[in-house]
Amino acid sequence: MMTNRPALVLDASGILFRSFFGMPYLKNDKGEPTGALFGLVRFLFRLKTEFFGAPILVVLDGPDNKRRRRRLYPLYKEQRVELDPDLYFQIGEVPELCARLGLPCLALEGEEADDVIGSVVRNRKQETYVFSFDKDLCQLVSTSVQVVRPKKEFLFLNEAGVQAEYGVLPTQIPAWLAIVGDASDGLPGIPGLGPKKAVALLREYGTLQAAIDSHQVGRVGQLLLQYREQALFMEAFTRLIDSIPLPAFSWSSPVQQGALETWLKEKGFFSLLKNMPVD
Repeated sequence: MMTNRPALVLDASGILFRSFFGMPYLKNDKGEPTGALFGLVRFLFRLKTEFFGAPILVVLDGPDNKRRRRRLYPLYKEQRVELDPDLYFQIGEVPELCARLGLPCLALEGEEADDVIGSVVRNRKQETYVFSFDKDLCQLVSTSVQVVRPKKEFLFLNEAGVQAEYGVLPTQIPAWLAIVGDASDGLPGIPGLGPKKAVALLREYGTLQAAIDSHQVGRVGQLLLQYREQALFMEAFTRLIDSIPLPAFSWSSPVQQGALETWLKEKGFFSLLKNMPVD
Protein backbone atom coordinates (compact mmCIF):
# COMPACT_ATOMS: atom_id res chain seq x y z
CA MET A 1 0.00 0.00 0.00
CA MET A 2 1.31 3.44 -0.90
CA THR A 3 1.01 6.44 1.34
CA ASN A 4 0.88 10.16 0.66
CA ARG A 5 3.69 10.87 3.11
CA PRO A 6 7.33 11.30 2.10
CA ALA A 7 8.99 7.89 1.92
CA LEU A 8 12.50 6.89 2.97
CA VAL A 9 14.28 4.41 0.71
CA LEU A 10 17.50 2.95 2.12
CA ASP A 11 20.30 1.54 -0.02
CA ALA A 12 21.34 -0.79 2.78
CA SER A 13 24.58 -2.10 1.29
CA GLY A 14 26.48 1.11 2.02
CA ILE A 15 25.58 1.01 5.71
CA LEU A 16 26.39 -2.70 5.97
CA PHE A 17 29.76 -2.39 4.23
CA ARG A 18 30.87 0.67 6.17
CA SER A 19 29.82 -0.89 9.46
CA PHE A 20 31.56 -4.17 8.64
CA PHE A 21 34.86 -2.60 7.64
CA GLY A 22 34.75 0.47 9.86
CA MET A 23 33.84 -0.99 13.25
CA PRO A 24 35.63 -3.38 15.61
CA TYR A 25 34.82 -7.04 14.88
CA LEU A 26 31.69 -8.01 16.79
CA LYS A 27 30.15 -11.43 17.38
CA ASN A 28 27.41 -12.83 19.61
CA ASP A 29 27.51 -15.71 22.10
CA LYS A 30 27.08 -18.20 19.24
CA GLY A 31 30.18 -16.86 17.52
CA GLU A 32 28.15 -15.30 14.71
CA PRO A 33 29.50 -12.05 13.21
CA THR A 34 27.26 -9.10 14.05
CA GLY A 35 29.14 -5.83 13.40
CA ALA A 36 27.49 -4.96 10.08
CA LEU A 37 24.05 -5.74 11.49
CA PHE A 38 24.73 -3.60 14.55
CA GLY A 39 25.47 -0.61 12.33
CA LEU A 40 22.36 -1.19 10.23
CA VAL A 41 20.08 -1.61 13.25
CA ARG A 42 21.42 1.55 14.82
CA PHE A 43 20.84 3.45 11.57
CA LEU A 44 17.29 2.12 11.11
CA PHE A 45 16.46 3.08 14.69
CA ARG A 46 17.74 6.56 13.90
CA LEU A 47 15.50 6.81 10.84
CA LYS A 48 12.49 5.59 12.80
CA THR A 49 13.17 8.25 15.44
CA GLU A 50 14.16 11.26 13.34
CA PHE A 51 11.50 10.64 10.67
CA PHE A 52 8.80 9.33 12.99
CA GLY A 53 5.83 7.95 11.08
CA ALA A 54 7.51 8.05 7.66
CA PRO A 55 7.31 4.84 5.61
CA ILE A 56 10.71 3.16 5.15
CA LEU A 57 11.81 0.69 2.47
CA VAL A 58 15.08 -1.25 2.73
CA VAL A 59 16.69 -2.36 -0.55
CA LEU A 60 19.52 -4.86 -1.04
CA ASP A 61 21.33 -6.20 -4.08
CA GLY A 62 19.58 -9.40 -5.12
CA PRO A 63 21.22 -12.78 -5.79
CA ASP A 64 23.28 -12.79 -9.01
CA ASN A 65 22.72 -9.03 -9.17
CA LYS A 66 25.42 -8.30 -11.76
CA ARG A 67 23.84 -10.59 -14.35
CA ARG A 68 21.87 -7.99 -16.27
CA ARG A 69 24.73 -5.55 -16.78
CA ARG A 70 27.41 -8.18 -17.37
CA ARG A 71 25.45 -9.34 -20.39
CA LEU A 72 26.15 -5.90 -21.83
CA TYR A 73 29.63 -5.35 -20.40
CA PRO A 74 31.37 -8.50 -19.08
CA LEU A 75 34.06 -6.51 -17.22
CA TYR A 76 31.49 -4.81 -14.98
CA LYS A 77 32.75 -4.91 -11.35
CA GLU A 78 35.13 -7.71 -12.37
CA GLN A 79 37.93 -6.31 -10.19
CA ARG A 80 35.95 -6.63 -6.96
CA VAL A 81 37.01 -9.35 -4.54
CA GLU A 82 34.66 -12.07 -3.34
CA LEU A 83 32.32 -10.95 -0.55
CA ASP A 84 33.65 -11.77 2.91
CA PRO A 85 31.70 -14.79 4.29
CA ASP A 86 31.06 -12.97 7.57
CA LEU A 87 29.51 -10.04 5.70
CA TYR A 88 27.56 -12.37 3.40
CA PHE A 89 26.08 -14.09 6.46
CA GLN A 90 24.93 -10.79 7.94
CA ILE A 91 23.36 -9.57 4.71
CA GLY A 92 21.28 -12.74 4.77
CA GLU A 93 19.91 -11.72 8.18
CA VAL A 94 18.58 -8.35 7.00
CA PRO A 95 15.14 -9.52 5.74
CA GLU A 96 14.39 -11.08 9.14
CA LEU A 97 15.45 -7.88 10.91
CA CYS A 98 13.21 -5.83 8.64
CA ALA A 99 10.24 -8.12 9.21
CA ARG A 100 10.55 -7.65 12.97
CA LEU A 101 10.87 -3.89 12.49
CA GLY A 102 7.76 -3.85 10.31
CA LEU A 103 9.74 -2.68 7.28
CA PRO A 104 9.53 -4.00 3.71
CA CYS A 105 12.80 -5.32 2.28
CA LEU A 106 13.44 -5.88 -1.43
CA ALA A 107 16.28 -8.06 -2.76
CA LEU A 108 15.23 -9.13 -6.25
CA GLU A 109 16.86 -11.99 -8.15
CA GLY A 110 19.26 -10.72 -10.80
CA GLU A 111 18.79 -7.05 -9.91
CA GLU A 112 21.03 -4.43 -8.32
CA ALA A 113 19.70 -2.26 -5.53
CA ASP A 114 20.25 0.91 -7.60
CA ASP A 115 17.88 -0.24 -10.33
CA VAL A 116 15.28 -1.45 -7.85
CA ILE A 117 15.43 1.94 -6.12
CA GLY A 118 15.08 3.68 -9.47
CA SER A 119 11.99 1.62 -10.23
CA VAL A 120 10.50 2.31 -6.80
CA VAL A 121 11.02 6.06 -7.21
CA ARG A 122 9.49 6.03 -10.69
CA ASN A 123 6.42 4.10 -9.49
CA ARG A 124 5.93 6.20 -6.37
CA LYS A 125 5.97 9.62 -8.04
CA GLN A 126 5.78 11.33 -4.65
CA GLU A 127 8.23 12.95 -2.27
CA THR A 128 11.02 10.50 -1.51
CA TYR A 129 14.35 10.57 0.31
CA VAL A 130 16.90 8.04 -0.97
CA PHE A 131 19.57 7.31 1.66
CA SER A 132 22.76 6.21 -0.06
CA PHE A 133 26.48 6.88 -0.48
CA ASP A 134 26.24 5.93 -4.18
CA LYS A 135 26.77 8.75 -6.66
CA ASP A 136 24.89 6.82 -9.37
CA LEU A 137 21.64 7.41 -7.51
CA CYS A 138 22.03 11.18 -7.82
CA GLN A 139 20.54 10.90 -11.31
CA LEU A 140 17.19 10.24 -9.59
CA VAL A 141 17.14 13.65 -7.91
CA SER A 142 14.23 15.83 -8.97
CA THR A 143 11.75 18.27 -7.48
CA SER A 144 10.26 15.36 -5.50
CA VAL A 145 13.33 13.18 -4.87
CA GLN A 146 16.42 13.94 -2.80
CA VAL A 147 19.46 11.76 -2.16
CA VAL A 148 20.57 11.83 1.47
CA ARG A 149 24.13 10.96 2.49
CA PRO A 150 23.89 8.82 5.67
CA LYS A 151 26.53 10.74 7.59
CA LYS A 152 26.57 11.84 11.23
CA GLU A 153 24.77 14.94 10.01
CA PHE A 154 22.50 14.02 7.11
CA LEU A 155 23.46 15.74 3.85
CA PHE A 156 20.40 16.33 1.67
CA LEU A 157 21.13 16.64 -2.05
CA ASN A 158 18.42 18.32 -4.07
CA GLU A 159 19.02 19.43 -7.66
CA ALA A 160 21.17 22.35 -6.51
CA GLY A 161 23.03 20.07 -4.10
CA VAL A 162 23.95 17.63 -6.87
CA GLN A 163 25.23 20.52 -8.96
CA ALA A 164 27.28 21.80 -6.02
CA GLU A 165 28.83 18.37 -5.41
CA TYR A 166 29.43 17.18 -8.98
CA GLY A 167 29.08 20.32 -11.09
CA VAL A 168 26.34 18.87 -13.31
CA LEU A 169 22.57 18.41 -13.30
CA PRO A 170 21.13 15.14 -11.96
CA THR A 171 20.09 14.17 -15.49
CA GLN A 172 23.71 14.63 -16.62
CA ILE A 173 25.19 12.18 -14.11
CA PRO A 174 25.33 9.26 -16.62
CA ALA A 175 27.15 11.46 -19.15
CA TRP A 176 29.51 12.70 -16.44
CA LEU A 177 30.28 9.10 -15.43
CA ALA A 178 30.85 8.16 -19.07
CA ILE A 179 33.54 10.84 -19.33
CA VAL A 180 35.27 10.45 -15.94
CA GLY A 181 34.72 6.70 -15.50
CA ASP A 182 34.10 4.82 -12.26
CA ALA A 183 37.00 2.69 -11.05
CA SER A 184 34.92 1.10 -8.28
CA ASP A 185 32.63 -0.42 -10.92
CA GLY A 186 35.39 -1.15 -13.42
CA LEU A 187 34.03 1.38 -15.91
CA PRO A 188 36.49 3.28 -18.12
CA GLY A 189 36.14 6.97 -18.84
CA ILE A 190 37.78 9.01 -21.57
CA PRO A 191 41.52 9.06 -20.78
CA GLY A 192 42.79 12.56 -20.24
CA LEU A 193 39.36 14.11 -19.60
CA GLY A 194 38.86 14.42 -15.86
CA PRO A 195 35.96 15.74 -13.78
CA LYS A 196 36.71 19.42 -14.48
CA LYS A 197 36.68 18.97 -18.24
CA ALA A 198 33.57 16.77 -18.01
CA VAL A 199 31.75 19.52 -16.12
CA ALA A 200 32.90 22.18 -18.59
CA LEU A 201 31.73 20.15 -21.59
CA LEU A 202 28.33 19.31 -20.12
CA ARG A 203 27.73 22.87 -18.95
CA GLU A 204 28.54 24.22 -22.41
CA TYR A 205 26.80 21.62 -24.56
CA GLY A 206 24.20 20.06 -22.26
CA THR A 207 24.62 16.48 -23.46
CA LEU A 208 27.46 14.12 -24.27
CA GLN A 209 26.20 13.70 -27.83
CA ALA A 210 26.16 17.46 -28.36
CA ALA A 211 29.70 17.74 -27.00
CA ILE A 212 30.88 15.06 -29.43
CA ASP A 213 29.01 16.68 -32.33
CA SER A 214 30.58 20.07 -31.58
CA HIS A 215 33.70 18.99 -33.53
CA GLN A 216 36.02 20.69 -31.09
CA VAL A 217 39.52 21.28 -32.35
CA GLY A 218 42.65 20.17 -30.54
CA ARG A 219 43.23 17.42 -28.01
CA VAL A 220 39.74 17.44 -26.43
CA GLY A 221 38.04 17.10 -29.79
CA GLN A 222 40.35 14.26 -30.77
CA LEU A 223 39.62 12.39 -27.54
CA LEU A 224 35.86 12.84 -27.89
CA LEU A 225 35.96 11.42 -31.41
CA GLN A 226 38.39 8.63 -30.52
CA TYR A 227 36.30 7.40 -27.57
CA ARG A 228 32.90 8.33 -29.00
CA GLU A 229 31.42 4.82 -29.12
CA GLN A 230 32.74 3.86 -25.70
CA ALA A 231 31.47 7.05 -24.08
CA LEU A 232 27.97 6.84 -25.57
CA PHE A 233 27.76 3.18 -24.56
CA MET A 234 28.83 3.98 -20.99
CA GLU A 235 26.34 6.82 -20.77
CA ALA A 236 23.52 4.39 -21.56
CA PHE A 237 25.09 1.69 -19.38
CA THR A 238 25.24 3.87 -16.26
CA ARG A 239 21.68 5.11 -16.63
CA LEU A 240 19.54 3.44 -13.99
CA ILE A 241 16.88 0.97 -15.06
CA ASP A 242 13.57 2.22 -13.70
CA SER A 243 11.17 -0.32 -15.21
CA ILE A 244 11.84 -3.42 -13.10
CA PRO A 245 8.60 -5.23 -12.15
CA LEU A 246 8.21 -4.81 -8.42
CA PRO A 247 6.46 -7.22 -6.06
CA ALA A 248 3.57 -5.91 -4.01
CA PHE A 249 4.63 -4.77 -0.55
CA SER A 250 3.25 -2.72 2.31
CA TRP A 251 5.05 0.50 3.16
CA SER A 252 3.89 0.36 6.75
CA SER A 253 3.52 -2.53 9.22
CA PRO A 254 3.67 -2.47 13.02
CA VAL A 255 6.93 -3.17 14.82
CA GLN A 256 6.92 -6.67 16.31
CA GLN A 257 8.11 -5.53 19.70
CA GLY A 258 8.55 -8.92 21.33
CA ALA A 259 10.14 -10.55 18.31
CA LEU A 260 12.46 -7.58 17.80
CA GLU A 261 13.56 -7.61 21.43
CA THR A 262 14.29 -11.34 21.23
CA TRP A 263 16.30 -10.87 18.02
CA LEU A 264 18.34 -8.01 19.52
CA LYS A 265 19.19 -10.13 22.55
CA GLU A 266 20.17 -13.09 20.35
CA LYS A 267 22.56 -10.84 18.48
CA GLY A 268 23.98 -9.38 21.68
CA PHE A 269 22.72 -5.86 20.93
CA PHE A 270 21.74 -5.12 24.53
CA SER A 271 22.85 -1.50 24.26
CA LEU A 272 20.18 -0.94 21.59
CA LEU A 273 17.25 -2.29 23.60
CA LYS A 274 16.55 1.10 25.17
CA ASN A 275 16.33 2.65 21.69
CA MET A 276 13.77 0.24 20.28
CA PRO A 277 11.27 2.18 18.15
CA VAL A 278 7.58 2.26 18.92
CA ASP A 279 4.78 2.93 16.44
